[in-house]
Amino acid sequence: MAIKKNMRKDSPKSKKSASVKKAAGTKKTTGVQKAPKKLSLRAPEEHVFFCNDGRLFYDLKELAEGLMTIDEATFSYHVHGGNNDFSNWDRDIIQDIELADDLARADNTHEAAKYVLLRLEQYD
Repeated sequence: MAIKKNMRKDSPKSKKSASVKKAAGTKKTTGVQKAPKKLSLRAPEEHVFFCNDGRLFYDLKELAEGLMTIDEATFSYHVHGGNNDFSNWDRDIIQDIELADDLARADNTHEAAKYVLLRLEQYD
């Protein structure tokens, strides 16, 4: 009775070949996060930002415009006690982590609007 050697596909030899092929086909990253390529990142209807003054923000442009015109009381309603609704919405819905981190540091409407406007410039 002859014993067959069972050469499995996941043997170390085949794993090495697969990882080399995978590594050759991947892009090199620099660690710098760029803004998403599309400016018109609109939130789906069920994920729009509901500002407590009644306005709705569907994208970063509308958020920037809103931040430039809301009063400090409205801003404070959304940013208080370590919670920042603007940052959370951006992180969870728009998914721009760098901007979300900046918004989390904003102390007032003007600073928050500045962060969003600077980020919007990167879309151009």
